[in-house]
Amino acid sequence: MSRILAFVDEQPCAVDVVLTADAIGEVLGASVDVVHVTEPGEARGVVTPRARRVPGDVIDTIAAELASSDVVVGVIGVRSEANPERSVGHVAAELMSSCRRPVVVVPPGAGAPPIPPTILVPHDGTDATSEALGPVLSVLRPSGATIVTAHVFAPDTLPVLMSSAEDRRTIADEFGAIHGDGGAVELDVGLAEERLGDLVERLGADVVLVAWSQHLVPGRAKVVRRLLDVGVHLLLVPIR
Repeated sequence: MSRILAFVDEQPCAVDVVLTADAIGEVLGASVDVVHVTEPGEARGVVTPRARRVPGDVIDTIAAELASSDVVVGVIGVRSEANPERSVGHVAAELMSSCRRPVVVVPPGAGAPPIPPTILVPHDGTDATSEALGPVLSVLRPSGATIVTAHVFAPDTLPVLMSSAEDRRTIADEFGAIHGDGGAVELDVGLAEERLGDLVERLGADVVLVAWSQHLVPGRAKVVRRLLDVGVHLLLVPIR
């Protein structure tokens, strides 16, 4: 049976991580394995009775656990206890940037997404993004989730035929047929990181499914950083 790995530590978001993993497990029909990595020599408290305690370096051990062939997704919290002003702790940032499995990042206080969830899927219109998202969407669609594909045009890439509501519907239908399996499509114009953040709030999205290149460095990953600030669950799928 496939497994979902929920990684927890003593931070308060551990509860939200486990609740989120349980919800995903229900959707995917997968078991949930809660893991608490303890570095040698450290005295660690009990995070949850469900946790399987594994000794070792935190990042290396989590990476090794995620590499198991039966693991389909990892779930981690994103806040740093040492620096609450940072949206992503160093362990989460390292895993988000290097893990080749899909990873769900859980903001503090988020709880579990409802079942079935509303999922927003930003799409840049490239084949690489479609290839990364396709297998995940094929699993999520039968769950009854409401899936909305979103594409944000930059002002200099805006099609001429976007001037009327009818034209927008035509372009949205065409984009959905190519990149969204014919489902609902939202089109917008502006900076993607700003427009997508607003769209999450307008649609009441529970999860945002993002295909990304894993470059969480200054000046990059503006969409991911903005969505982390919004406080929505992120399902990050590496672009191969």
